[in-house]
Amino acid sequence: MKVINSYTIADHEIGFLFKNSRLNRIFEPGFKVATSIIREAKLEIHDVSKEIQDMYLMKLLWKEHHKKLSQYLGYTETSNHQAALIYHDDRLVNFIGPSSFYLWWRALHEVTIVPINVMQEYTIDADLLAALRSLKGTDVSKELDRGIRFEYIEPKQVGLLSVDGKFQKKLTPGKYAFWQYIRSIKIINLDLRIQSIELKDQELITVDGVSLSLDLWGNYKIQDPEKAAFELADYREFIQLELQSQLRRFVSQSTLDQVLLQQDALNTTICKNLKDQFSQYGIELIKVGIKKLGLPDSVKAIMNQVVEAQKRAQANEFKRDDQETALRSLKRIAKEMENNPLLLRLKELEAMDQVSRKINSISVTGGLEGVIKDLVKLNPSDQKV
Repeated sequence: MKVINSYTIADHEIGFLFKNSRLNRIFEPGFKVATSIIREAKLEIHDVSKEIQDMYLMKLLWKEHHKKLSQYLGYTETSNHQAALIYHDDRLVNFIGPSSFYLWWRALHEVTIVPINVMQEYTIDADLLAALRSLKGTDVSKELDRGIRFEYIEPKQVGLLSVDGKFQKKLTPGKYAFWQYIRSIKIINLDLRIQSIELKDQELITVDGVSLSLDLWGNYKIQDPEKAAFELADYREFIQLELQSQLRRFVSQSTLDQVLLQQDALNTTICKNLKDQFSQYGIELIKVGIKKLGLPDSVKAIMNQVVEAQKRAQANEFKRDDQETALRSLKRIAKEMENNPLLLRLKELEAMDQVSRKINSISVTGGLEGVIKDLVKLNPSDQKV
């Protein structure tokens, strides 16, 4: 818009002449505005090939001079329970919510207004949803976000739709949109796959007085989404607290050895105790187990001593076995040598050889020949070739 002293209205323009700040006259394309006409007035030139820039100022003019302006301007407004789709030449370009208005130059486009009763129906069908999504990222994005609840339910999930605090229906995987101008839309998404939960750093005491620090894990599955979502304020917190209670009960009634060695019993006991209670709220507890177990330093030291003692006992057992094997071998050799003097004599020489390796010097009497005769003296009748 520009203010001038004289001007010829172009084909794509329209002129508004103001006197004393009030609209006095409208000039159509081709009209030449003389200087004498606008000497004590203000001429505003509007480009009708473009969208109206100041909608609120133009609305004020429309309210006061709609009879003069209706030939050049189009105007629509919505009630408090209506929205409207705005088409230019059969192309969706705009959207207005309840209690809103829209102005356009009639010369610019052929405009079609499609009203929508947002009070009568809260669900937006697939075709309309696709059209509205095409407006995301434009100037009306804020209005769409204010008035429409867009929702996507992923595979293996279910959505629970509530309108004004009342449950309506389950939503299967897919894309949805709902009018939320005059109502409260709430959607709870639940995962129907097997899920995990973990309790960390649970400080517990066994029946024999040993302090433990446990990490417990569990697997569960939602079988009835409505019960889990609406009968429990927070179903995950409920599962966590019940597992914690059962874990404390099990450990307080078990010895340290039972906790360490009977983890299958822990799974069976906790699942059995919670089965009926969980099923009341549409939850199935599949399995639990100990992920990490921490012991006091004193208990660790005792356990290390027990392990070392077991290893020593095992080593002594192996040593005894070796000694018994050696004794059996000696008995067998002695029995063989008893009936074989030559073998006995060779064993004596082997023993003397081992002894002589440890002697640095030896004194010989009777000469070398006498020594050999005394060392090697075989009965000719016992020799075998």
